[in-house]
Amino acid sequence: KPIKEIINADFLAWVLRSPEFQKKLQRNETGATVRGIRMAIFKNLPISFPPIDEQKTIIQKFESLFEVVNQIENTYQQAVDSHDELKQSILQEAFTGKLAGGITYE
Repeated sequence: KPIKEIINADFLAWVLRSPEFQKKLQRNETGATVRGIRMAIFKNLPISFPPIDEQKTIIQKFESLFEVVNQIENTYQQAVDSHDELKQSILQEAFTGKLAGGITYE
């Protein structure tokens, strides 16, 4: 468990999931079949972190960025859904011969 006065738990979670830290873990993995790392090795891996106030600021920025990303994803998904609905509507019109300017065969 992180010491609250020294490291923010959310910040630590970001550090542990970071590509750089994951590379450190991979270099220290043990076992050929089952990937794992001994706690003694894990405890000795260096973790750099800024002062607690800066960690909190960084986490707030991450959260803000992820809110923007989620908004973009939602907007994109809405556009995809609208596109699919429009495509289905046009296809339905085409198959029923209701498209304006189309050629009607009798």
